[in-house]
Amino acid sequence: MVIFDLGKVLIKTNRKKIIFELSKYNLAHYWLVENKKLTDLQNILFSIMEKNHGEGKHSIYPALFEDWLLSRKTNETISRIVTRDINNSNTVSYHTKKLLLSLTKIMFDPVKFAEMMDEHSGGVALLKMMPPDVPLYLISNYDSQAFDKVRNRFPDTLRRFRDFLISGKENLMKPEKNIYDLAMKRWGITDPSRVLYIDDERDNVQMAKSLGFETVLFTDFESAILSIKGIIQRGEMQMQPRPIKRERQDDSESGGGYEGDEEDNGSEGYGVTQNGGEEHAQR
Repeated sequence: MVIFDLGKVLIKTNRKKIIFELSKYNLAHYWLVENKKLTDLQNILFSIMEKNHGEGKHSIYPALFEDWLLSRKTNETISRIVTRDINNSNTVSYHTKKLLLSLTKIMFDPVKFAEMMDEHSGGVALLKMMPPDVPLYLISNYDSQAFDKVRNRFPDTLRRFRDFLISGKENLMKPEKNIYDLAMKRWGITDPSRVLYIDDERDNVQMAKSLGFETVLFTDFESAILSIKGIIQRGEMQMQPRPIKRERQDDSESGGGYEGDEEDNGSEGYGVTQNGGEEHAQR
């Protein structure tokens, strides 16, 4: 069995699409006059959320953003609250406020949110290497409505999974132990050492590891393969060649993918089975 995360592993925000939605005038001022990066916008937004609503209890995120991840408040309600907080803020410039308001409209509109996403080439390549005899599952911190729209946007990728645990649908979130306990109960995991867990967040990986899972901290394709090889060398899993078509990563993805392979003539990747095949795989 292999359990994947979703965000920054299988899908990523397309920065070019985000930029297209933002005011070019405000963006130019933000970049050239305020000397700030596009990636700072979310941090600024989170700092406003945290100042007004406090720190989250379950994760590194602000409490209001946790409400979104757990679907405790609707997208419309959170958008209205955040819009008010941005307008009332006295710590950011006029131009930054305008950008934050545009970002808020994207983040808390499930349809628009899903439109800003692209597949993560490295993570999807890793997913495609998994042979059909290995059961695939997914655990992700996601608003319920946003996940449904993302699932509709990437049906070929997400239909590979037998089941999902989504924070907004279960009212549980990573890295808390109870969502992993639910996964083990629901998916019949009796020996987590025979299950590979792949996530981009260190806290999530550490929790899974503390529960006995084999883990990979996902940063890019090559590093993930090296980590899996290390697990295999310890005798926990076996690797079998599996053909895969590698594609070059679009630089519009916000980092973390794999690059290279100017030419690819059907180079072999590696599939993963546990203890020699399906009959021994954790179900």
